[in-house]
Amino acid sequence: MNGASALRTLPRGTDPTPGNANFALDLGALAPSSPTFLALGLVVQYQPLGAGCTLFVAQPLATLFAVAPSSAQVRFPIPIPNDPGLRGVQFVAQGAVFDPPRSLLGSATLTAGLRITIGD
Repeated sequence: MNGASALRTLPRGTDPTPGNANFALDLGALAPSSPTFLALGLVVQYQPLGAGCTLFVAQPLATLFAVAPSSAQVRFPIPIPNDPGLRGVQFVAQGAVFDPPRSLLGSATLTAGLRITIGD
C-alpha cells in the first residue's frame, strides 16, 4: 500500500460480473471530510512518484469523487452493465485521498492499485 488508505472490493455477492448493479469499491481508513478520488482505467503503469508512492492507473477512463463521511469509509458504486461481452475485461483502480497530515507526498495519499477482471 502506498499510504494510510486502503482500497478493496466489497464482500461476496458484489462480484464484478455482467449485470451486477451492486458492484462497488470501498476506500477506507480516511480522515473525515477528506476529498477522495477513485481513478479507473484499462492500462496499468508503474510510475514512481517518490516517497514510496506509485501511480498505477494510466490514461484514466473515469475519475469518481466523494467527501469522506465521519465513518471514514467511502463506497464508490460501479454498476456493471448486463453485457456478456464484458466477461474477461480487466480494469485497474486506484484511490487518492487529500490528507496532508498523513501523506508521504505532502498532500495526497495513494492506495495500491487493484486489478479487477469482470467474470462469471
